[in-house]
Formats: sequence, structure tokens, C-alpha cells
Amino acid sequence: MLELPPPIDVPFVEISAEENPPREIKTSAPDAPAFTQLNPKIAREDLAEALEYGARMFSRKEAVNALQDLGFRKTAAYKALSANSKFGSLLEFTPDGLIEWKG
Repeated sequence: MLELPPPIDVPFVEISAEENPPREIKTSAPDAPAFTQLNPKIAREDLAEALEYGARMFSRKEAVNALQDLGFRKTAAYKALSANSKFGSLLEFTPDGLIEWKG
């Protein structure tokens, strides 16, 4: 059986709130709606709304920004917009890199 070394005696130092004030957390989408879930998942309707129901074509960056405006994180947006995602069959990818909703 593995034995652990004895604990090290470290003096406790208390830090006041004036010395270490709480930091403000900044988000990349300040006007995004608040979600009750910790990690909201992108649904088909969310993607259709972000891509304006196929009314125009988007660059990948524009599409990601549109999803972020709806409150989704950047990583989730890029994953949803990949060709092999669960939405890949609902998206049309042009050779020049544009994405269109064909759902």
C-alpha cells in the first residue's frame, strides 16, 4: 500500500476583499439572452434562424457570429457548422467557403 507523506504545516494568511476585489467576468456577446441551462445545445431551429432560413449565404465567421448573437458559444457554433455535424445535411457548403441553409 502506498503511504502518503505527512502534511506540511502552512500558515493561514487571510486576504481582505479590499486587497483582492472580485473580478468582473466579461462575455463575448454582451447582449446575448441569458439561458437557464449551463450549456445550451444548438437546435435545428436555432441554426435556421441564425442563417436567416436560407435568405442569403454566410461566411463561416458570419454564421458563427450570428449563433453567438443568439447566445451560443463559439466552439458550439463552429461544431454545428461543420460538414460532418448533425446539421451537415441541412447546410450547403460552396467551394468558395460560404454556407447556406437548405433545411
